[in-house]
Amino acid sequence: MPDTLKIPASVETLATGSGYTPTRRDLLASDNPTDSWGPIAYAAALQSRAWPDPDFVQTGDIINQAVENTISGTAAATDAAKLAVEQIKRIPMPDAPTPADAAAAVPTGQ
Repeated sequence: MPDTLKIPASVETLATGSGYTPTRRDLLASDNPTDSWGPIAYAAALQSRAWPDPDFVQTGDIINQAVENTISGTAAATDAAKLAVEQIKRIPMPDAPTPADAAAAVPTGQ
């Protein structure tokens, strides 16, 4: 069960059953929805930077542990989710601009 959320078929089944777009980019790129809104939602999700993932494997492990802790009764769902968020926030984002990079990108008066 710990790796269930990493398996593309599981994610696809969940997305199909729920009516939502898949959360995995590889599935968004390979799936061809046939309903009227699916192609638009899939394309928009692929173009979106709304869910940057600093480390797919590490975040998957963190989320799986949160699910396992909730299912086993080790932690309440809210506590498991809070811990997962804290752990994911500590993962450095690849190529993330630093505040100095952002400041340097702001044009100065010419």
